[in-house]
Amino acid sequence: MVEMNGASDLAPVVLRVMGVVVHLRATGGRAAELRADLVRAWERCLEETSEAPAATVEICLDDDPDLVVRARARGAVAGTDLFLVMDEVSSSLTQTTLEQVVGTRWLLHACALADTTTGRTVVLVAPSGTGKTTASRTLGQSLGYLTDETAVIALDGSIVPFAKPLSLLVDGKRPKRQVSPAEAGLVVAPPDCTVVAVALLQRESEPTEVRVEDVPMVEGLSILAEQTSSLHLLDRPLHTVANLLNARRAAPSRLLRGRRPGARRQLLAARARPGRRPRPRGGPPVSSSLVNVRRLPVIDEYVEDGRSAVLVEGRALTLSEIATYVLSRIDEEWTAYDALVATVEEEVGAPPEGSTGEALEQLLRDLAGHHLVELDEVGSDAPA
Repeated sequence: MVEMNGASDLAPVVLRVMGVVVHLRATGGRAAELRADLVRAWERCLEETSEAPAATVEICLDDDPDLVVRARARGAVAGTDLFLVMDEVSSSLTQTTLEQVVGTRWLLHACALADTTTGRTVVLVAPSGTGKTTASRTLGQSLGYLTDETAVIALDGSIVPFAKPLSLLVDGKRPKRQVSPAEAGLVVAPPDCTVVAVALLQRESEPTEVRVEDVPMVEGLSILAEQTSSLHLLDRPLHTVANLLNARRAAPSRLLRGRRPGARRQLLAARARPGRRPRPRGGPPVSSSLVNVRRLPVIDEYVEDGRSAVLVEGRALTLSEIATYVLSRIDEEWTAYDALVATVEEEVGAPPEGSTGEALEQLLRDLAGHHLVELDEVGSDAPA
């Protein structure tokens, strides 16, 4: 909570943001002007409640730069320009509120829009600057606007409103103007909304028709994890998200515009896929320097149809079937490499070309590069 010195006599602007009550205290020589603009921009989040605030944020607008410096020193959002201050408020308030709800909600970088009659909600997921606000401005003319930035999803699939102002560039330049949902003509969302679809929004050059592709759950989880705030703070995070989506029959899909070749490959280029390298071709078996291998702990692993999504060190990976299988045969205690080779050869069989040992060593080194296994090699310290 931000402490204030010399606060104005104006009543705080009381908001409910992501389900959390927040008080905004307008201070400085232009406090009245500032307060009026806060009410205008955040009108869909205004709340009449006696509930104690989870956070109080001071916002200072004054023409005196020295006063602004002092306000910033005590933790306030402060400035001499209303546009700049309002732009900073949007970011600061979002971050302040996220800190209150992490670990209790699924927090997706997404816009969310609801059917005004049923509350059935589609969530469009995308990184910053790739179309969420544009989608909100367009679809929000007929669907209820819930958010253009962070979809706050309770673990039962209900949507917690975050109807923030739209942050729009003026003549392509910053600071962004904070446009209230009402000014943008966005429809008010119904009170009870639940997620029924989660789509990965992808813009392409030379847009033509809109098309939808199904995404396998393990692949979707890896992509969604990259667009989630503090996912690791949820209990069994990948399982929690998968169970939520399955319960709502909202398996992930991909929404695309255009026919640019390789778009799908580009979207997934950053996704690690250990085990997808070509098997060795020809030649006799090569002696390996590997002696032992053990599995390293991960935050969560979700397996479906033989493949898996793994959350490790804040990164999400999609693993192939063979990588998933090999990991399942490795314990957190040291396993002899030769014994693992024998197990794989017995249960899977030898590759059509090259040796099982060569293919397995290549895979294990890939997995080790992603901190999923640890390798003990000839010349290294003996395992404990």
